Amino acid sequence: MEKKFKKRALMVICALFLLSCGETTKVQEPSSAPSSVPISAAPSPATVRHDFNGDGIADILVGAVGDDDGGTDAGAAYIFYGSTSLASSIDASLANVKLIGEDIGDQFGFSVSGVGDVNDDGISDILVGAPLDDDGAAADAGAAYIFYGSTSLASSIGASLANVKLIGGAANDLFGNSISGAGDVNKDGISDILVGARENDDGGANSGVAYIFYGSATLASSINASLANVKLIGEAAGDRFGISVSGAGDVNKDGISDILVGAALNDDGAAADAGAAYIFYGSTSLASSIGASLANVKLIGEDASDNFGFSVSGGGP
Repeated sequence: MEKKFKKRALMVICALFLLSCGETTKVQEPSSAPSSVPISAAPSPATVRHDFNGDGIADILVGAVGDDDGGTDAGAAYIFYGSTSLASSIDASLANVKLIGEDIGDQFGFSVSGVGDVNDDGISDILVGAPLDDDGAAADAGAAYIFYGSTSLASSIGASLANVKLIGGAANDLFGNSISGAGDVNKDGISDILVGARENDDGGANSGVAYIFYGSATLASSINASLANVKLIGEAAGDRFGISVSGAGDVNKDGISDILVGAALNDDGAAADAGAAYIFYGSTSLASSIGASLANVKLIGEDASDNFGFSVSGGGP
């Protein structure tokens, strides 16, 4: 895969409006993908989802993959603090915090998400994907960065200063093309993380995978994808499983958060590229590797080239 994306196609603002009702993760498709895919009392910080500065009000993340502050197309992500008196128009230069990509062409900010409190310190944390980062096995392995929320975040933070860097496992995996908070999928009381790598080949060429990393008060500062707690593997070559990921809330009402993964080019529907989405129930005993064919529920697209599963989201907390 070429390092460059056409800038006019990727000056996309990947905005995630973080509301207490749940998370939404919608992924823009890289230009090299098949043409069939379209592109009263104040609450405590611990009880407010996506309150990154601990002031009791939910905040907002916006990605800008073409930002050049860290080098051409290094990318950036902006944090805007919530307020009871937000202006009707706010320039990005007035963001409360700017997170800046590490290297030329990383496209940091391609995906952004609030992820809950993954280090168990009482403040919500931030996850930013950079699918063209090269720090993994080879070019475009991809990466995702965790920044811990704080009552004193700096106004500008380089990605090299992230609290945790998750690193893709193989060349051209595009690890970090989709990311999301997972909720607490293993019921240990700490929020977990989902990262998609839609070009991974473990289930066949470009079958795709999604990784679950469990939250912890003692996360290492650098974690390779091979050390993920759970790896979900796409069913068939070309499915692009992991093109979208999301925590789904507790969809089967068993008291544990569940997860949702899209595979926009899956062919199990009426015809080619109908697409699919998979629900995996959370559990206190998830296996370390789970094939998509073992998902608890498979949702299947209606018609050829629908690309069902291109975006997914949980409908509740």
